[in-house]
Amino acid sequence: MKKCLFIYGNQNIEDLFDSQPSKINLNAQWIVLKKYLQDKGIELLSQKKLGSERADLELHLNVWEINRDDHPKFAILAECKFIHPKNSNVELLSKYDQVFSWDSDIVSLSNATKIQLAHPLGSGLVNGFKNRDKLVVLFGSNRSLRGWHPKNNLYSERVKTIKWFEKNAFNDFNLYGKKWNLSPRLPTKLGAIIHSVEKRLSINYKPFPSWKGVIIDKQEILKTSKFSIVYENIQGLNGYITEKIFDAFVSGNVPIYWGAVDVENYIPADCFINRCNFKDHDQLFKYLKNMSEEKYIVYQNSIKKFLNYESSNFTCEKFAETISSNIIKILNDTT
Repeated sequence: MKKCLFIYGNQNIEDLFDSQPSKINLNAQWIVLKKYLQDKGIELLSQKKLGSERADLELHLNVWEINRDDHPKFAILAECKFIHPKNSNVELLSKYDQVFSWDSDIVSLSNATKIQLAHPLGSGLVNGFKNRDKLVVLFGSNRSLRGWHPKNNLYSERVKTIKWFEKNAFNDFNLYGKKWNLSPRLPTKLGAIIHSVEKRLSINYKPFPSWKGVIIDKQEILKTSKFSIVYENIQGLNGYITEKIFDAFVSGNVPIYWGAVDVENYIPADCFINRCNFKDHDQLFKYLKNMSEEKYIVYQNSIKKFLNYESSNFTCEKFAETISSNIIKILNDTT
């Protein structure tokens, strides 16, 4: 069994393999990848578990500084350049034997292979408005980008949407996630400082009155609501499609999507509501509020068709097979 040092910055990689119900959706692709590599004779190990033993290869989650050149190295570029800038550093990327990315600019490099971020997909749910009492929900944490990127930042657009619903359609909207008991997080370290001060002061106010707290089972809420606000963290990137839209799909919830500019190259347009097609929140709300159950079921049937017949590029198995097979091929070529 070959030993593979798995590096994720200062993060504990064991957290990626946590299969608790609250984490399984986010971690599924990593759990499946670990199994595929193990079946091919490669064991993923943290530095702590590797100890003083010598690794046969390295696998990095996102790009990190490389200090040794004595064995093959690979990287999975999960984050975009705005969140992890090193992922677009061509000099650093060139030091890897192979990198795996959803980014078309990165995939054009000679040592890059195309992947899509994966997610447990399920078969979809077609039940119309049955038991869907809440009109719109939003799941997410009160975070921000590390730098100021106003043209690409969708964290701030989430806040605008929350504020609109709280002002204009409070009873039709619920907010879930972490840290919404604090003010909207600002970019850079300034945002962290402000939140730290707010926590110490323990000010008794609710900046987001629609906030219902942190929910362990997201599907439970999605199955009892008609629509969900699904904004990626960043807009304007090709192929940057994360787990958010699939969380809605598997529960029969129709997502209001904003993010990848080429999303319709991957997911049919009749599976989601494109936020960019509406000039403002008023127009969007009118569309949602007036949608018939018949039209809603058309969306659900399109989602079900996509999940069952057209979503193979987003499966955890495709993700794991692509990465593990390429790693094995390069290892065989270098021996």
